[in-house]
Amino acid sequence: MVGARRGLDVVGERDRRHRASRQCEVAHRGRSATPLTRVLRVVDGKKFFHVSSLEDAGRCTYFRDVRRRQGVLGRVLTAIAMFTASLSMPIDVADATGGAVTLTSSSATVAPGAQVTLTAGMPVSDAGTVTQEIVQTIDPTKVKLTSSADITYPAGWTLSYCSGTATDCAAPANFSATTPSNAAAWAAVRAVKATGAIDSQGANSGRQIAQSTVSGGSVSQTPTTLPASAVGLDGFKVFFDAGRTRVFNLYHHSSSGNNNFDCYVVLTGSRCAGFPYRFGGTTGEASLGVVVGSTAWLGGNDGLYCVDLSAVLANSSNVVGGGSPSRCFAGGSSALLTLKAGSRFDWFTGASVLGQTAETKLYALDTTSGSAMVYCVDTATRAACSTPTIDPGLPGPGSQPADGSNIYQWGDRLFVSVANMNVTPYQERVTCVLISTGAKCPGFSSDDTYSSQTLQFGKFVPIPSVNGSVRAVCYYRLDTTHKCWEADGAQRFASDYNFPNWANVANATATYAYGVPTQIGSRVYYGNARWQDPTPTYTKAEVICFDAAAFGGAGGRCNDDVANLSSATNKNYVNYTVTPDPAIPNCLWITQHSNPVFKTVNILTGELGCSAIAPSRATFAGATAVPRMGCSATSSVAEWASFTLVSPTSGFTNATLTVQSSSGTNVVGWTDVPMVAGTPVDLSTLAVATTGQNPNFVVDIRGASGVSNATARIRVVGDAPQLCLTPTTLVACPSGSGPIVGLSSSSMSANASGTATDSSNNTASLNPASTVVTITAPTGPQCGGTLSGRTGDASLGSAGTAVPGVTVSLLDSTGAAVTVDGSPVTATTDASGNYSFGHLLPGAYKVAFPSSAPNVVASATVVSGAAGTSAGTTAASAGVARSNVATVAVGTNAVVNGLFSLSVSASNDTSTGVHGATQSIDVLANDAPGTGRTLSISTVKLCSATEVAPNCTLGSASSGLVVEGQGKYAVNASGVVTFTPCSGSNTPAMSPPCTTAFAGQATAVRYQVSDGSGTASATITPSVVPPPTAVADAQTGAFDTNQAYTPAGNDTAGSGATVVASSVRLCPTSATSPFTTTNCSASSVTTADGVYTLDTATGVVTFDPVSTFTGVATVPVRYVVQDSLSQVASSTITPTVTPPGESVAVANSTSGVVGATQNVDLLTNDTTPAG
Repeated sequence: MVGARRGLDVVGERDRRHRASRQCEVAHRGRSATPLTRVLRVVDGKKFFHVSSLEDAGRCTYFRDVRRRQGVLGRVLTAIAMFTASLSMPIDVADATGGAVTLTSSSATVAPGAQVTLTAGMPVSDAGTVTQEIVQTIDPTKVKLTSSADITYPAGWTLSYCSGTATDCAAPANFSATTPSNAAAWAAVRAVKATGAIDSQGANSGRQIAQSTVSGGSVSQTPTTLPASAVGLDGFKVFFDAGRTRVFNLYHHSSSGNNNFDCYVVLTGSRCAGFPYRFGGTTGEASLGVVVGSTAWLGGNDGLYCVDLSAVLANSSNVVGGGSPSRCFAGGSSALLTLKAGSRFDWFTGASVLGQTAETKLYALDTTSGSAMVYCVDTATRAACSTPTIDPGLPGPGSQPADGSNIYQWGDRLFVSVANMNVTPYQERVTCVLISTGAKCPGFSSDDTYSSQTLQFGKFVPIPSVNGSVRAVCYYRLDTTHKCWEADGAQRFASDYNFPNWANVANATATYAYGVPTQIGSRVYYGNARWQDPTPTYTKAEVICFDAAAFGGAGGRCNDDVANLSSATNKNYVNYTVTPDPAIPNCLWITQHSNPVFKTVNILTGELGCSAIAPSRATFAGATAVPRMGCSATSSVAEWASFTLVSPTSGFTNATLTVQSSSGTNVVGWTDVPMVAGTPVDLSTLAVATTGQNPNFVVDIRGASGVSNATARIRVVGDAPQLCLTPTTLVACPSGSGPIVGLSSSSMSANASGTATDSSNNTASLNPASTVVTITAPTGPQCGGTLSGRTGDASLGSAGTAVPGVTVSLLDSTGAAVTVDGSPVTATTDASGNYSFGHLLPGAYKVAFPSSAPNVVASATVVSGAAGTSAGTTAASAGVARSNVATVAVGTNAVVNGLFSLSVSASNDTSTGVHGATQSIDVLANDAPGTGRTLSISTVKLCSATEVAPNCTLGSASSGLVVEGQGKYAVNASGVVTFTPCSGSNTPAMSPPCTTAFAGQATAVRYQVSDGSGTASATITPSVVPPPTAVADAQTGAFDTNQAYTPAGNDTAGSGATVVASSVRLCPTSATSPFTTTNCSASSVTTADGVYTLDTATGVVTFDPVSTFTGVATVPVRYVVQDSLSQVASSTITPTVTPPGESVAVANSTSGVVGATQNVDLLTNDTTPAG
């Protein structure tokens, strides 16, 4: 018998020579198998059956080659003999499970130092309990494991390890259950084995159906009566964390100096460690808070605040000092400062006060400005959303004593009401906008407006469906109209859903400031905010409890009540707000004005305390309870199949199942689902996308007597068992020293094997699998470090004047040259004096710097390196400076600089000037003295045509140097060379004299300079840019028609300059020569012929002739234009206007290639008068 299938797998003639004694071919003969025989699978047209009894074995155990010759008795005897033989032979479990292990890698090619995931998978098992082993073997010379985080295996299985590159990991004795304790031990692991049992329920579409039976402690959920707050403040509304372990409260209308944020442990009544807490904000009349994950978001009069609760929630035992709240932001701030400072964020939406939603966005309403604004907060990043504001399009009332406004999010819809108490009568405006687009919601073509003499401001009330989803949203005012909107924009009223009115509207007037309707599942609770009431009668407090499931799903008051929950002598519903307990459907948390600030009420009886209706709760945590066989954190479980309460089976009134997502929030539609012990709850409609891979299954057992433990069975559809290793690839670097060359890729082979053992200890080995992963070649930075440096002036250190062209040699620690293929390794400094040997293998190196004429090496300095580096300076010897040892390690940069004694140097100079202007050239600005010396201005001398440095003589005391036809050079007392170009006859005075103005690039002249130790020379090359040339403009236009001119268009500038069109200016008719920008600065000139107007931005001149003018302009207008060096030229604009009735011929031009005919349409641009 094979495992829990308790029968015999009988197969056909496949491999009959090996297993003939325990296999047979079933002759199906076109008829169905008996109820005791079922088809396992069809292969190659043959049906394989599972035989459940000896009787069925007798029906099918005969062979094809003898079946026509055996009688009935012979067939039965053969079957009995074969079955008896099978009991003494090991069962081939491999056949029963598909026969082969699979092994895949997340990538066929991996970079060195990167991780690769290797997934070894078992085949899907038939129904039954089978113990399996999966072994995965890797090559520790190519990859390494670093910690247990690198291994993923089926929940509840155990691991063992085989270590050592030479160890025989095929031998079970070489595996140890001891977890490696350090990095070296992990790196030595060669094989990992996962062992465990799978309770298989067969297959579903090729996936494994697995189930687990798990136990969980059952804890009473009775909330303990909380002690007096002892804070001296009054509460507003409680809110919970996702696990309902803590209950929180903001004390309203308190200053930022108060400890106004409080917390208690739900089941013990103990105040949370670190509370009450001063969160830093001032609270208003309505002080809301929510917990999203481990963060509390708190509304205040001056901001929206963020408090980190992770340490509080992690302190499960509530040990004093074991974990306290903290403000979220740097500098001890809790205010989300990106929101508008000084705003009131009493009202915000986007997450449940019950802690049962994991919203990532909160929307806070600010009405304190002239226009209302909604601010969006990303709770995941604790920052403003990428779209930080949404404009609801409603006016804001500004500051007012209490804010009766409200906001509610329903999917993409944002319902907003703005209440204005600063006008008479009071006003309300209600709208809805889409979060995604900012457009109005369906059904809101215009805003709703209300006015009243009394405070009737409404609040948004969600109308749930029976499954807990929102069906509609109502604006619930005290005038009993209660208008509602459904998802498609259809308008209804609260009465359409049987949502009740207040029994006494006059007692609910405070809801304008305090009303907070709260939904849980199919219910909505809404207190009338009667925070003080005469005692002992308590006649005015009231609570609406609506349940969509009431009255057979028609909706109405909770528990099919005919009246609201109202105070009486023995029923105290006095409240600011009411909040349903997340775990107890008929338990209500109430906050009131004075101690006790908090109380719980059993709404079934109206009595204080909920012990009579509190369930015992068993939580089956997904991380340990779900039979997760695969490795994927997102898809290992593909479908949920069923959940069964195995025990207790009696001793309680009823039990319900609530499913919480992996983030701990209740899944909509899966809250308090009724269940019967021993009967599976169908989970097939529970979406894995909603729950995540590790949901919690929470069982509430009500009316229990002495229940302390519960057992459940969870069945899932998903991956068959997998063992996943995520090793890190090793970096394979060459050995030796010197530059890193010849890096190449490598490969790593991995293998997987598996066994399956049935309940009779029959073990079969499955076919193994293997895969090869290519590891790409490592990079230089992965195998070594760099050695680089700079050569510079010794007097200024490495930052001094660069010494390019130095051939730097790489030496080993003994001073011998490092070679590659027999050639020494060298590097040459660039123009900036920098050199680098690139990436070197780890080791100790030296660097040699030779003298580089005319510069002499002075020393070598080791600046930095890895451990073992000998920092410091060594002096040069025999024209070479050899450094101390600089150690190179992987990822380090060793620096060795060479210092030189430099000779004086001079660099060529150029200059540019305008016509006739003297140019000054500071020739020493780009020259450098030798090391330790200074350039002397008195040594600047010009070289005549017959002189050669260092013997030039024309210094500041000389008459200078004349270049015939170009100009005169002189050296002033500051060592600055001046060049005065010829600007006309005998200007400047020199011999031979100037005859004309010089323009263009002058002939280079040489100069010399000395630092007292040496002399250097270079050249000076000035250029003179001539003034621009302005060309007269003229054109002909039609009678009484404007003409446009671009005067600069045909003007030209000298080499080295450009004409600036925007510099064009007009000369008034009174201007006389010389025409300059001083006397020609007009933008409009009027003559007897017409008006000339200049566009100063474009330089375009428009001529508007007088209506009677024809012919050539009698007074051409003059203009000036400048080049980019501000030199000025002048010319004229002369329009011609044709008389009326005359045609105007306009010049034409064309172009073409040599020898080709060109066609010109001469009339295209000519004009004729009308008619």
